[in-house]
Amino acid sequence: MRTFDRAQSFWGFDYTPSNDIKHAYELARPQQFVLTALEALAWIAVGVLALVGVTEGRSLIRVPVAWFVLAVVVSYAVPYVVSYAAGHWREPTLGFVVPFAAVGAAWLTRSESAPARLRRNRAFVLLALAFLIVQTVYAYAVATSI
Repeated sequence: MRTFDRAQSFWGFDYTPSNDIKHAYELARPQQFVLTALEALAWIAVGVLALVGVTEGRSLIRVPVAWFVLAVVVSYAVPYVVSYAAGHWREPTLGFVVPFAAVGAAWLTRSESAPARLRRNRAFVLLALAFLIVQTVYAYAVATSI
C-alpha cells in the first residue's frame, strides 16, 4: 500500500510552486486553491496528451527511441516509488514526457475522427482513466492538507 501511495504521489501533479507562492505572498486558502488547480490542470493536460502520443502516435515517432525514452522515465521513477516520492521529484522526467504530449497533440489535430478513434482505443481509455483516478485521489490528499 505504501508503494502504491508513493507511485501515486510521483505521478500526481506538483503543487510546490503554488505552495511557495502561498507562503511568499500570504495567500488565503481560496487563492491558493486556484493556483493549485491551474497546476493540476496543466499536468493533467500534459499527461493525457502524452498518453495519446504513446497509444496512438506511433506513426509519428521512431518506436525504438520511444521505448528507450519510456524506459528512462520508468527507471527514474522506480527508486522514488520504492523509497520516497512526491510530485516535484517527477520534474526531471518532464523533458521526456512532454515530447510524447506534443506527439499526442499532433496526432489529435491530424483528422476530425481522431477523438472518436481515441475513445475506441481500450489501452488509452484504461491508461487515461487510471491517470485521472490518480490525479483525483491526489487532489483530495492535497486539498485536505492545504
